[in-house]
Amino acid sequence: MGVRTEQAYQQRIAELTAQLAQRDATIAALRQQVTELFKHVADLLAQVARLSKNFSNSSKPPSSDIVKPPPPRTAPAAGRKAFHRRPEGPPASRTGAFHARTD
Repeated sequence: MGVRTEQAYQQRIAELTAQLAQRDATIAALRQQVTELFKHVADLLAQVARLSKNFSNSSKPPSSDIVKPPPPRTAPAAGRKAFHRRPEGPPASRTGAFHARTD
């Protein structure tokens, strides 16, 4: 084995070592991405599970699934008139006026 062949082998070993180091770095970066993606998927699955629960598959009582009605109206503030509904019926009965029938 000559000196030239020994140098060629050493050069080739150095090239392969550099390639392996590059691949090791790529693998480490990809592993980090996979770990982050698994965490993201787990968060999304937890969110879907939370949003899809209702009274039949949740530990909460059914009353917590119902939208609560608005609070009752309070009395009008001092100095303001309260809203009153118009009386029902034909206009003559509302005014109290009686019209004579013309035949």
